[in-house]
Amino acid sequence: CRIRPVSRAEAAQGGAIVVEKIDEYSVTVETPRGPREFQFDKVFSAEASQEDLFHDTSRKCVSHRLIQLAIDGYNVCVFAYGQTGSGKTFTMVGDKEQKNPGIIPRAFNAMFDIMRKNNSKFTYMLELYNDRLQDLFASQAGERNRKGVVFAQGAETKEASSAQELYALFQQACANRHISATSEQTPSTSL
Repeated sequence: CRIRPVSRAEAAQGGAIVVEKIDEYSVTVETPRGPREFQFDKVFSAEASQEDLFHDTSRKCVSHRLIQLAIDGYNVCVFAYGQTGSGKTFTMVGDKEQKNPGIIPRAFNAMFDIMRKNNSKFTYMLELYNDRLQDLFASQAGERNRKGVVFAQGAETKEASSAQELYALFQQACANRHISATSEQTPSTSL
């Protein structure tokens, strides 16, 4: 769980933080009925940096293990969950100038570190949105077999020889993402 700080616009309108980190694993949320407590595997305060977030997972070998598994051909997913404006895209992608890169560009760098050691390469990029798999470099949707396994038939192959080239492909693919606003009751997902 990552607590997002109040934005400038929210602060100007008198907005306040309603989520408080209790410890490494718990938060309280102010609700109309009083505070509610929630538990997570890890809690990051509003002051946590992008680097803190990535390095915490790296120290536990989660990100590098997931990247190695993806390179080895296993299905890997990082799931970002929350309402529109909750900070999913910033956590995953970072800012536009990449002064504060998120998990994805940092994972690209780690991926190329691993690939340099193993002589592997990246091939395609897919998005799962509302239970539909889409190749972000083409317009064809993936199909499911009888066991529910997703196959992206006709997925377009793109090669990148550096993390920077991969990030440029990522930005190209993001232009084809499906993005929609959500109500407070409906969660949304992001890359």
